[in-house]
Amino acid sequence: YMKIGDFPKAEQSYDLALKAMEKTLGVAHPDYGKLLNNVGKLSFQMGDFDAALDFFDRALVNFLENFDENHKEYGYYLNDYAKTLIELGKIEEAILLMKKNLQIAESNEKTNDQAFFNKQYGLASAYISNKDFENALPLLKNATENIKGLIGADHPTYGRMMQSLGECLVGLGSIEEAIPVLEQSNQILISQLDKIFKFRSEDEKKAYLTIVLKNFDYLQSIAMGQSEKKERLTELNLNNQLMLKGLLLNNSKNILLKLNTLNDSEIDNKIISYRSKKNKLIKLLSAASSAEINTITKLKEEINTGETELVKLYNTFFKDDINLLKNWKDAKNKLKQGEVAIEFARFNYVQNNQSKDSILYVAYLYNKKLRTPLMIPLFSEKEMRIVLDKTTPSSLYRTRGSVANTRTNMNAIYNLIWEPLSAYLADVNTVYYAPSGLLFQISFAALGKKNEKLLSEQFELKQLSSTYNLTHEFAEPTLDNALLIGGVNYDYKTSVNKDTNEQHNSLDFKSLKNSSENRNWSDSWNYLPGTLKEITAIQEILNKENILSTSLTSSDASEENIKALHGNSPDILHIATHGFFFEDYKKKEQTGFNLENGNQYLRAHDPLLRSGIILAGANTNWTGNNEPIHGEDGILTAMEISNLDFSKTKIVVLSACETGLGDIDGSEGVYGLQRAFKMAGVQIIIMTLWQVPDLETAEFMKLFYNNWIRSGKVKEAFNLAQRSMKRKYSKEPHKWAAFVLFE
Repeated sequence: YMKIGDFPKAEQSYDLALKAMEKTLGVAHPDYGKLLNNVGKLSFQMGDFDAALDFFDRALVNFLENFDENHKEYGYYLNDYAKTLIELGKIEEAILLMKKNLQIAESNEKTNDQAFFNKQYGLASAYISNKDFENALPLLKNATENIKGLIGADHPTYGRMMQSLGECLVGLGSIEEAIPVLEQSNQILISQLDKIFKFRSEDEKKAYLTIVLKNFDYLQSIAMGQSEKKERLTELNLNNQLMLKGLLLNNSKNILLKLNTLNDSEIDNKIISYRSKKNKLIKLLSAASSAEINTITKLKEEINTGETELVKLYNTFFKDDINLLKNWKDAKNKLKQGEVAIEFARFNYVQNNQSKDSILYVAYLYNKKLRTPLMIPLFSEKEMRIVLDKTTPSSLYRTRGSVANTRTNMNAIYNLIWEPLSAYLADVNTVYYAPSGLLFQISFAALGKKNEKLLSEQFELKQLSSTYNLTHEFAEPTLDNALLIGGVNYDYKTSVNKDTNEQHNSLDFKSLKNSSENRNWSDSWNYLPGTLKEITAIQEILNKENILSTSLTSSDASEENIKALHGNSPDILHIATHGFFFEDYKKKEQTGFNLENGNQYLRAHDPLLRSGIILAGANTNWTGNNEPIHGEDGILTAMEISNLDFSKTKIVVLSACETGLGDIDGSEGVYGLQRAFKMAGVQIIIMTLWQVPDLETAEFMKLFYNNWIRSGKVKEAFNLAQRSMKRKYSKEPHKWAAFVLFE
């Protein structure tokens, strides 16, 4: 569990092992000391260095009560203890202990085994932390040269040593010598990623990725410190970012869909079983009952096992489809004259083996003419958060558009994001860009200098999940058929199962009303007459062109009917209703909320449960004031959507407020509705970043569909609609800039 980054399970297993060994062998037994040391390694991996030091200290005491310092395993214990001292800033003390460790090994003539070279590596790392690169270099050269023959050139330990050697060479100013070393360590790391991704579930992949991301951050940190001779390093970093952007999503979304194409009944049954268990889990997680904890835990384990099996099958039948390695030149060759690609990246800044507790943003910019990409420093995340003013308590985004509010200072954001890039954009007419981190919350179309043209007026802006998508031929979505949903009756009640014993908790609306950060709250989702007018107008546009369209309104706009589209969804799915998204309350001060009996969606750990759309009958289950409905509850969460097959749908239009929001998770992007529909197999999603008034939403949608029918090009139609709205509401960007098209 620890090796793949599943720390909670590792912690649970170690806790049980400690208790069992304490009873059977006692705390004085050497095996108990060895277990303490392993628990210390877990704490170290989790970043709890104080706890790690305590475990390592207890392990050392146990060891010396059973053996002496000349024992062959003493060095392992001492090395772990000393490494932790480095993380706690006690570098000089760590260096003294590591020198002692090497001296013991030398006196015992143990200088040709893996343990000795690991000790050399440990001391070298301490020197690097102290910026003593000259003393670190000979140790690293000896360790890397000798350990390679013992463990192999593809071993992760060898890769870590090579990375440290590269950093040491950089510290000494030997950039050209460092680059091939860093490239080799990077290749080893990607090889390890590849192995994990071929045989693990998404949760396990995510856990492992969390561990290794610091290595990629480290490479970007090195490049940030160089003013020249960093072209190859910039290429290496850009290639890494093209690999990492949406890595989990891209490696998970097509597995079930591809396996279905095999028409193998045994595999089909495994998929059906997997989806069924996920649906059961979603129901349990949405029920707000603590009585089901054991059932949930068991079900999660079954789902994880089933997913792992499906991943292995996928890699057996579709192994040629999988290649983590990316080359920016492949995307560059797809660019035309006047086009530029900008890959935004976010990373934790690391220097001398230590995190500086600073998240930085850079832009990798390239065009058809550039021989190497440019790495352009932008801003720190702290600076952007100050501008975005994201300090309010988390709130439920639940009005489709009665009040419009951009909540941002666009001019200040322009200065952070775009001003550093502007010098490189002369003679550019088209910008392909891929956001990262907080940039997913930004409407690039509305950015601009004061009294100057906005970006959307200067450039054809095209947002991508990764600029590497340029290597894929874009397939224009067809306009053959459409399903339109709007005019939803949120108070509609289905038949009730009188015998149900399910508990349905509700949001504490009194606390919400009394919070100064939340206004205009009511106890239910209000009817949206504008949504019925919107889909009626769109249907008239489609009917004039003989495009087959169907609508679901009132009580027919139900969760059951949406889920019935599984495996047979329309080309176009247009949903005009309320949307919701809760920020993670654990990351915010929730002084205005009473969470003891709060809405389960607010308190959910998984962000895909804190985001969704509201359908027929939802009020019955949302408030908890009425009898719970039997069957579906009318609250379609992102997690439920992600478990559906909407692969026949080419475009989803989410005509609801703030549907582009969700938890930001580094290079993976936004965990919310957009990710859910991507997991379901949808190609293009149109969504909003903030609340847009009903009237202007309907106006935008009519323009978009008319443009699309006229040109047959969805991206062009979207941009034209936005520009038309901009001309009409030039001083009111909140009425048009919230819409984004995500590919």
